[in-house]
Amino acid sequence: MRIRRRRRYTLALAIAACVLGMLAAIVALTLPFWADLEEDLAAPIALLAATLSATPLLHLSSHQTSSQSGPETHLFTAIATTGCGHPAPSRPGTTTVDRLSVGALTRDYRVHVPSTYQSKLETALVLSFHGHGSTAVLQEQRTGLSHLADLRHFIAVYPQGAVGPDGQTGWNTGRRKDPSVDDVSFVDHLITALQRSLCIDPQRIYATGYSNGGGMTAILACEFSGRIAAFAPVAGDYYPQPGGCHPNHPVSLLEIHGTADAVNPYGGSAALRYPAVGAWLAAWAQRDGCAQSPIITPIGQSGTMEEWFGCKGNAVILHYRLAGVGHVWPEIASNVTSGSNTASGFDASTAIWTFFSQRTLSSELAPAA
Repeated sequence: MRIRRRRRYTLALAIAACVLGMLAAIVALTLPFWADLEEDLAAPIALLAATLSATPLLHLSSHQTSSQSGPETHLFTAIATTGCGHPAPSRPGTTTVDRLSVGALTRDYRVHVPSTYQSKLETALVLSFHGHGSTAVLQEQRTGLSHLADLRHFIAVYPQGAVGPDGQTGWNTGRRKDPSVDDVSFVDHLITALQRSLCIDPQRIYATGYSNGGGMTAILACEFSGRIAAFAPVAGDYYPQPGGCHPNHPVSLLEIHGTADAVNPYGGSAALRYPAVGAWLAAWAQRDGCAQSPIITPIGQSGTMEEWFGCKGNAVILHYRLAGVGHVWPEIASNVTSGSNTASGFDASTAIWTFFSQRTLSSELAPAA
């Protein structure tokens, strides 16, 4: 009798597996049709397809039951550096191009090793992500971070985004025109590869980015709180993620944005489903358990600095609100403009490094020696 029941149970599980597999296939095949509908319909359907195709059909995890719900959380944690003591892969003071294969995709990235680099001295790492339709080369030129790296002794790395369906390069932040690649996994593998070839301090790894690259930086803040010490998006696109944002640890965050930004509007956009910068920052302050209202300090002639204190884990939320500045990486040297949005008197790269240099990954998260 018990054998028959086991056979019936096994048969029932097999039938259930087949049905779920067929549903996953049907949803996946019809996604191109649904993609033409409103996003409020397409997003749940895409999420359903991903869920069905990724769910183990015959077993329930010992850590998650069928009654549990909530977004999947990635656990990207710090690892020990193994690149110390080896000769630098490139001459200090220069920028070189390297490649990394993740899955079936090979990606380029630019690495600037500072002129002060020593192979036995652990050095900070700054990842800098370019905007939509841009390149790693332009990001290096736009930010001037390589020059600053020589002065302040850190390694600057500029990853190259993949090509999306619109034929432009960028990062997968959830928009239709973004490339359908796993950029989060790419960044994880990239940091690991860099720690194998260079003497990087695992407690001083940072991420910044401009525009779409700022949006990518914001996603990393949700996913890499156990591996990256601080984040600094500039004029970013902060589209809500399907699974929400659930960092495992408090996050130190610096955001820089002009009030005249017409690409990623400071006040948000209902049509683009893009939140106001103030609301986005308030959500981060809530995640970090900070004081509800920031301390506001005037800077320059028309800018303000907003800082949230009392956050968990000594985290800090800092925001530079630049009145009348448009969609730019604010800098003093070349006075880059996009319309009438000059950012005189404020240098984003200097402000970002100052913020980064004051923060390290919590000692509780540091890798074992």
